[in-house]
Amino acid sequence: MTALNIASGAYDVGSKPLSAQECINLYPEFLEGEGRSNIALRGTPGLKEWATVGTGPIYAMTLMNGMLYVVSGTNLYSVDSFGVAESLGETGGGRNAGNNTRRVSMAFNNNFELIIVDGEIGWTYDIINGLRAITSENFPGGDVVTALDGYFIVNNPDTQEFWISNPDDGQTWTGTDFAAKEGAPGNLIAPWANHRDLMLFGENTIEFWRNTGDSDFPFERQEGTFQERGCPAAHSIVSLDNTVYFLGDDRMVYKIDGLTPKRISNHGIEKALEGYSTGELQSAKGFAHTYRGHYFYVLTVANDTWVYDATFSAQVGKHTWHQRRSGIGDNKPWRANSYEYAYGKHLVGDRDLGRIFELDEDTYTDGGDEIQRVRTLPPMSLETYPTSIPKLELRAETGVGNSDVEDPQIWLEVSRDGGRTWGARQERSLGKIGEYERQLVWRRQGRSRDWVFRWTMTDKAKCTWFEAYVEPEVGRG
Repeated sequence: MTALNIASGAYDVGSKPLSAQECINLYPEFLEGEGRSNIALRGTPGLKEWATVGTGPIYAMTLMNGMLYVVSGTNLYSVDSFGVAESLGETGGGRNAGNNTRRVSMAFNNNFELIIVDGEIGWTYDIINGLRAITSENFPGGDVVTALDGYFIVNNPDTQEFWISNPDDGQTWTGTDFAAKEGAPGNLIAPWANHRDLMLFGENTIEFWRNTGDSDFPFERQEGTFQERGCPAAHSIVSLDNTVYFLGDDRMVYKIDGLTPKRISNHGIEKALEGYSTGELQSAKGFAHTYRGHYFYVLTVANDTWVYDATFSAQVGKHTWHQRRSGIGDNKPWRANSYEYAYGKHLVGDRDLGRIFELDEDTYTDGGDEIQRVRTLPPMSLETYPTSIPKLELRAETGVGNSDVEDPQIWLEVSRDGGRTWGARQERSLGKIGEYERQLVWRRQGRSRDWVFRWTMTDKAKCTWFEAYVEPEVGRG
């Protein structure tokens, strides 16, 4: 038998005989214990509703001093460990307020003062003074806010400038407390605090600044750290696993390695990024989340959600991505729009409504939307001669029927022309409860030079696939 490469990611460079891989709502994982296989393909966790917070969308969440704070629609809420939400006031009136294209940035300082910006207007919140609009005439707005050494730092939109607040005071902004990204032309897209560094992401460059304590202006540029790589999307920038991830100005995806941007996208992801308009790239939204020991960078561009698995990539030495979709078919981005680990739960906000979900591997919908899991394997061509496939087997966890779906199904589709066209669905049962010996075997698949196999599952049941094998017969002539 010949093993097929089932446990890898998405990779499609647009040339079907070369590569036609899909990995949708599935992610590969190393099995660290003893077992018959050391890699499995797991179904992504579903979204179990945990709380309703306002009318939505959920734009941003952060955990401050043990309490979860959420921007839903045009309001700020606190949400306690029971999922009970309390409105703290309105944050409306800014850029795209109440629209799911709105982008909100939040940060808090050492005094547990929270600041919120949305490109035009800013607000602060603390438990003594409540929610207040920033009325200082010197406040420049800001697309992104970050906090470092007690200072709040924002960009001045459509300029090279960044401004800093008074120490531990998000309401007070002094007219002389600003500086400019100075290494090259181009607007400042976003400031970002990473450990003790202040990173300034420009349209075409990155600069690293540091707090030197100077009495006139505390931040100074670090010499020898200038990088000729920019970022078009302020809200694609994310902190994850002690570094920073972002969408680059060259339509590649990067993480910061030391002080240097390091490419983490592959040619397949870059082919997809080439297809988006400039406006779609500028509106891209990123966030990071962890789950079962995996570090995931989630990037939604237009109606597509791409996910980089930093953990698995490091284990195999190969950049590995998958897609997430909520609902059946294309143009279905993942419902999750933001993430926070709070109250012992992995929580994500709804990109459309005022719901907060818990990531849950025993939930088989995304907030009620069906989850379609698809794995399209790399093309298989064993010889220059046509190959017959008398037997094809998928080894998976079986006997996974449940109260929702008594007899869950999986189906195979076969392409004999490198992924251009597909044959009819061939369904097999994953087994009712207790049918643990169920085998997933497909026979007599015909003859071809350019085989591609695609498995799909939509039933509400556990999904863990281990291995796939074929028994090929190579012809002559």
